[in-house]
Amino acid sequence: MACYTGAAPSVNVVFTLRVNGVGSGLTCTIAAGQKVGSGTGTASWAAGSVLDVATPAAGTPGKPGSFAIFN
Repeated sequence: MACYTGAAPSVNVVFTLRVNGVGSGLTCTIAAGQKVGSGTGTASWAAGSVLDVATPAAGTPGKPGSFAIFN
């Protein structure tokens, strides 16, 4: 997983891939002062699953971001 935000956060922020509304073991961390982060962990899902990315409750810079999932 890779993640990007349009402005660097002032603290580390961790985004979590969710599968059908449940957090998976795949996260992406953007370090304070950076705009790009890389993922750790794994996740699996079946055809028809709903995927989304959970954002932290605080610390995000409030700018557009993007996420990529790859294997």
